[in-house]
Amino acid sequence: MSVLSPPRLYALDAACRPIREAFGCSPYLVGSVQERKPGPLSDVDVRLILSDEKYDRLFGKQSAAFRTILDLAFSAWLSQQTGLPVDFQIQRRTEANANHAGKQRNPLGGRALSDWLGDATPIATQPNKENLT
Repeated sequence: MSVLSPPRLYALDAACRPIREAFGCSPYLVGSVQERKPGPLSDVDVRLILSDEKYDRLFGKQSAAFRTILDLAFSAWLSQQTGLPVDFQIQRRTEANANHAGKQRNPLGGRALSDWLGDATPIATQPNKENLT
């Protein structure tokens, strides 16, 4: 359960759609925002975890500064689109899994409007996804 309200999570999900489309995989909401804890929201961690092959192909011959500037640009984009203090990072899968194994990852950028129904919506009135085309 995230500390983000449904409207804020919706805005973050929508802002991540172009990233998902460009890279062919979903970024993830990770970190302390995934846990319901009292206190101020320091930042919202979003990670794009690429397969080792894709990461190496995109960044293997680039300087660390190249990846860092992309991280900063995506952080600024997501922050501007959502009003949230987003910390975005692109990570290589092997290292991400080794350093953060077992922690929650919430995929972003792939939800449809019908995925945002309230928790008291009767099942009989929920739309059938096949009929939404």
